[in-house]
Amino acid sequence: FFSSHPTMSPERKRVKMSASSSALDVKCIDTVRMFSADMVQAAKSGHPGAPMGCAPMAHILWSDTMSYSPSCPEWSNRDRFVL
Repeated sequence: FFSSHPTMSPERKRVKMSASSSALDVKCIDTVRMFSADMVQAAKSGHPGAPMGCAPMAHILWSDTMSYSPSCPEWSNRDRFVL
């Protein structure tokens, strides 16, 4: 299956960023990944796999998709992230 499907190859380990991705996007994602690993290490419990793997998705949600304003948390039409 992997050899017949180019996007599912086992060699693909990093998330492929689009041409519009900036160096700042990559730095943000990598920072979230490192904080995730640091938190698991500090707690001496858990596994960083899910937060490290979901970092690109979370970055896209927070930076491009969700509508919110940190300066106005009472805004009734804001998007809410529920984990």
